[in-house]
Amino acid sequence: MGRSQRLYIYMLIGFFVWFLIFISQTLYFASFPIHHYCWYPPCKNIFLLSRIPKKQQKIIHSYDKSLLLRIHHQPLLQQYESRHVNFVGLAKPKTSPNKYLIYTCDQPCGGWGDRTRKIVGAYLLSLVLNRTFIINMTWPCPITHLLEPNFIQWNQTIKHPSKRTSLIVNNLTSSDRSYGEVLLWNNIDIIYFKVKDLSYYSLLLWRDDFYRVLHLQYGLHRSTLFIHTAFTLIYELLFKLKSHPQSHMNEISEKIQSKSLYCAHIRIGKNPSNPNDIIFPKRERMNTSVIGFLKKISKLNELIFISTDSEEVQLYARKKFRSRLLTIDGLIRHIDRSGKKLACDGLEKTILDFYMISRCSALVMSKSAFSFWANMRRLKPYENLYLYCDGIKTIRGPGDYDRYPYVLSISCYKCLSINGSNPSCEDPFQGDVTGKSSLLYAPCLTNLRGRKGLFPATHCIKLVVRSRASIPIQYMYRTCGRDEADDNGITRASHCGFLKLDWIDKNQRLRGCLHICDKDA
Repeated sequence: MGRSQRLYIYMLIGFFVWFLIFISQTLYFASFPIHHYCWYPPCKNIFLLSRIPKKQQKIIHSYDKSLLLRIHHQPLLQQYESRHVNFVGLAKPKTSPNKYLIYTCDQPCGGWGDRTRKIVGAYLLSLVLNRTFIINMTWPCPITHLLEPNFIQWNQTIKHPSKRTSLIVNNLTSSDRSYGEVLLWNNIDIIYFKVKDLSYYSLLLWRDDFYRVLHLQYGLHRSTLFIHTAFTLIYELLFKLKSHPQSHMNEISEKIQSKSLYCAHIRIGKNPSNPNDIIFPKRERMNTSVIGFLKKISKLNELIFISTDSEEVQLYARKKFRSRLLTIDGLIRHIDRSGKKLACDGLEKTILDFYMISRCSALVMSKSAFSFWANMRRLKPYENLYLYCDGIKTIRGPGDYDRYPYVLSISCYKCLSINGSNPSCEDPFQGDVTGKSSLLYAPCLTNLRGRKGLFPATHCIKLVVRSRASIPIQYMYRTCGRDEADDNGITRASHCGFLKLDWIDKNQRLRGCLHICDKDA
C-alpha cells in the first residue's frame, strides 16, 4: 500500500472518529435541561421561543417581520442591514420595566445638533444599563408637538415618580471614577440624564462589559458604534415628524421631485436675528463666499436651499437665486440662545431645516453641530460635501472635518470702576448706558501668560480687589479671559486670595476675587 493511500485511509478514520464524538456529545447534552448548557443570549432566546404556544409565536414573528419590512423601506435605516444590526432588539429592547434613564432638557441645553447627538449617546447608555429610555425635552417647548416615536417608544410616562429613588446626573466622563459611579446607579430607579457633552462615550466603546452588551445583544459592532456612524441609525429609530410638520416637508418635496438640491448652512453668529448668539471670527464674508460658491457649482435649473441664523442672509440669497431658492417659513432663532417664547416659535423651522438638509445633493456646512449631524442623515454624507472655514474646504471624511478647529469668541464688557467712580460698571451691572460709548467688545480678545498676541476669550470675568493701604482702594474691573490648559483655570468658577495686577503695581499684592460673569456680562 502506497504512502498516499495510507494517508487517505487515516483521514477517513479521523473523520469517522470526529463524527462519532460529535454525535455522542449532541446526545449527551440533549439529555440535560437546556438552561444547563445554553449560556448565550441567542441560544436562550431559541429555548424561550420553543416554550411559547405556536399561535403566540406567529404573532411575535408577524410583529418582527412587519417591523423589519418598515425598516427596509426607510433608506436611512436600510443602509445598516448589511452591518447585521439587531433592529428588533433596538426597537423594542427587553430592558427593566422599573429602571429608567430619562434624557432631560428642561432648561437651555444646547442647539438642535448638540441635543440630538446627546440623545443618541444617552439611548445607547440606557441599553448598556438595562434601563427603559425616555426623552423629556420641554425647553423651549415640548418636543412632542413636532416629533413622535418612529420605532423606539421614548414618550412613556412613569407612574408615581415621586415614590421612586432618583438621581440627577449633570457630569459624566470616561474616567475610571465615572465608570465606578455608573456601576453604583444600579440601586437607583430613575436617572435624570442632563450631561452636557459626550465625554463619557468612550465607556461604550472600550469598556468590555458595556461593549459586550451592545455587540452581543444588539448587533452593534465597534465600527458601527462610533458616534458619526451610529447617529443616523439611532436617530431614525427614535424620531419621525408628526403629521403637521411632515405636511410641510411633503409640500417642499413636491417642488424638488427629481431635481438636484444644492444647500448651505450659513451660521454667522451674533446678528439682528440672533442678538444673543456668540461672535464667530472670520465669518464676515461667509454669506457672499458661500452663495457665490453655490452659484458656481449649480446649474440654472437646479434648486437651492439655505439654512441660516440671519434674516439678512436669507434676503440676500433670495435676491441672488430668486425662484430657485426653496424656503421654510418660520422665525429664525437659536433655540438655546433666545427667550423661551421666541425660541419656541423658531423650533419648528429649526427641525424642518435639519430634515431638509438630508435631501441635499451637495452641502456647504458651517463649523457647527447642527449642519454636521444634519449632514449625517444624507445617504452619502461625504459626497459633494464642503465646509466654510475662512474659505471653502472640501470634506471627504471625518478626518477632514476635524482638521479645521472650531474657533469662536464671545462678547464681553470692559470697564473699570475705582471706589465707585463708574456706576455703570458697578453692581448691579447696567451694561451700555445711553449717550456713552459702548463698553461691549465684540469679539473680546485677551492675552495669555508667556505667549505673544491676542486670543479669542472663553469667559467674561469680573475682578474685585482692594489695596492693603491704610485707606483701602477698591477696584472693580470687567474684562475677558481664556482657559488654556493651566494658564489660569477660570472654569473653577471663582477664586479668592491675593492677586497681582500689572497695570496697577507689578509688586503689590491685592486681596480680592475673580468671578465668571454668567449673567451680567
